[in-house]
Amino acid sequence: MSPLGSGLDRALSFRFAISDDSLATAEESTRVLLRKFVEPWRVTWEGKSHLCLPTPAFVTNTELLTLCWYELTVVNTKGQIIMQDRLEGGKKESLEELTSVTRDGKFFAVSAEQ
Repeated sequence: MSPLGSGLDRALSFRFAISDDSLATAEESTRVLLRKFVEPWRVTWEGKSHLCLPTPAFVTNTELLTLCWYELTVVNTKGQIIMQDRLEGGKKESLEELTSVTRDGKFFAVSAEQ
């Protein structure tokens, strides 16, 4: 989890997830970047696939949901994996960007297509 240069701000997409004190986005569809409002961008998690969706979702202020092709991963803001799961259909199914998280962070939902 090393800080990235300030020039990175120009290279990021304009799609962000926002918590009470942080922003998150994805770079090159494989890395999840996190930034506290008063700190530089840093890589908090790196996926294995180039088919990750561009915007992670905050489940809580310290947990992020990321979707990569047929696998979902919840990581904390330190980059530690909290949960991972795959679609039963494997590569025949894929996750879509539509996600929903309850306000208390106890439940989330994702959409998939065959």
